[in-house]
Amino acid sequence: MSIRLPEGFRLIPDQWETPQAQESLLEESQEIEDPYIETKEWKPISPKTGGNLRVAFVDGVLRFEQGVYLEGSGGKTFRGTFLSIGAGAIITEPGRVNTLADSLAKAVVRRYLILHGAPQGVEGTFSFELGNFSITFNLLNTRDDTSSTAINLMRREELKVALEVMRERKPDLIIADGNLHYTPEGETPPLIGLVKTHRKNYIPEKENRVLRELNIFERTPIVKLHPKGKEQGKETRRLDKFTWYVRIGKQEGFSGLVRLEVRAGVGLKTAVELADKTASTLPLFASDPIRDMRSPQNLLPVGFLEKILRKLMGDHLLIKRAIATQLFKRLQSL
Repeated sequence: MSIRLPEGFRLIPDQWETPQAQESLLEESQEIEDPYIETKEWKPISPKTGGNLRVAFVDGVLRFEQGVYLEGSGGKTFRGTFLSIGAGAIITEPGRVNTLADSLAKAVVRRYLILHGAPQGVEGTFSFELGNFSITFNLLNTRDDTSSTAINLMRREELKVALEVMRERKPDLIIADGNLHYTPEGETPPLIGLVKTHRKNYIPEKENRVLRELNIFERTPIVKLHPKGKEQGKETRRLDKFTWYVRIGKQEGFSGLVRLEVRAGVGLKTAVELADKTASTLPLFASDPIRDMRSPQNLLPVGFLEKILRKLMGDHLLIKRAIATQLFKRLQSL
């Protein structure tokens, strides 16, 4: 353990509470700018392109391992947590058996010790041996809340994986699980975000009937979104998005729908092509209640990728116990 603390400070494990991530904290606030950018006639759209595509699915998982306190000699304390993040990609190819060896394009695990508002001088890494493995948590001091910091770290890892897979494997379609929060400066990749949880309706109220009329393999027209808030203006145009809904299951209401989004910087023509590809392809990967309680929106490749990443992160109880043991050893040596 090479973490360095200022004089009089010590790390104490929190025996009672481990934080949980609140994904809703990071849902971007958007407003409908143009619901008729693709067509003035709102009705279900059947794609013109087929579903015989090579698709990459990108996802990330995070797990809070152990809560911790950084306590100073004056009694002031700072909260923190040990965090593990996994990010990866699976590529499916039509007309062949997609084995794990062929399909798993990328998988990485990163670990952090996040401290909230800790004083200067806290730095280094927290490392220990667990069986035949060496586990290292990189220290990160932040003034943001733990939940949003953790999700930001995970989304950045997902983006790195997505861009690498896009450049090296060149899939026909690349789907990232969740909202698109990051786009590299000067680059607008055709990366598509898949949103499963519908906290806000991005369809004009008078056109809501189209959602009920959609059949599987059909989509809504494209809607253009623009961020709203104090920073609204020309400098936020790179955050504009195109969005649309695709029905992937027979369930009523939003239960059988997913919302897709892509940065508006790809251009409307490319967005229409991508929207058609998602409508013709994604229903093929819809899950069912027997395999996944989050069906049909949690697509089968995504669910499979999540299991792989959690396995690569290691056993939670063993890691939690090892962290607490290392912290208690250090306390005893003070």
